[in-house]
Parts: sequence; C-alpha cells; structure tokens
Amino acid sequence: MVVALIEELSTKIQQLQLIMIAVSTGELKIHEKEKEYTLLYKDIADLIEFIEEEGVYIENPNNFKSLSDWRDRWSSLKSGYASKAGYIHDLYTSVFNQIDIISCQHYIKDKSQ
Repeated sequence: MVVALIEELSTKIQQLQLIMIAVSTGELKIHEKEKEYTLLYKDIADLIEFIEEEGVYIENPNNFKSLSDWRDRWSSLKSGYASKAGYIHDLYTSVFNQIDIISCQHYIKDKSQ
C-alpha cells in the first residue's frame, strides 16, 4: 500500500514541478494552470497525510499553495530557466531522497520475507 502511494506521490510532484517551471519561465500563463496546480497541490498534501497514517512521515517543503504564491518567490530569482528549475529541483530534493529510502526499505522488506 505504501509503495503505491509513494509512486503516486512522486508522479504528482513531478507534474507539479513541470507546471511551476512552465509558468515561471513564461511558457504557460498562471491563469491557464492555476486550477490544475491547486488540485495537484491538494492531492499531494492528501497523499502525504495518507502515507503518514501508514506510519511514514514525509514533509512537504512546498509552501506555495497557489501559482500566485509561487510567482511572488520566482520574481526574486534570477531570470531564466536554470535558476527557476534549479530552485524547484532543490525544493523537492529531500522528498525524493525520502521516497528513494522508503522504496528501498519496502523492497528489502518484501525480499526478506
């Protein structure tokens, strides 16, 4: 159960990251993706809560509940794709590290049984 939730969480975070990069680099407009972003953000928060109920704690480092909140932050970053994509990558590095550890632990646990 936890592994499936973790995989879904990883996929949704990657989708959220793509939206964050696309709007911050001007590829897409905020109003085009605001609803999708807020729904994904809520899905991610819910998944993290479900995973916690299974005894696994993952912290959500993303405090940008809307793309408008994200815009306030990205406007202070250097212009260009690299600085914004790098920021988003760094934002979720700890989560993806946790996901890798949890996945490995469950894989080892399953193999040892």
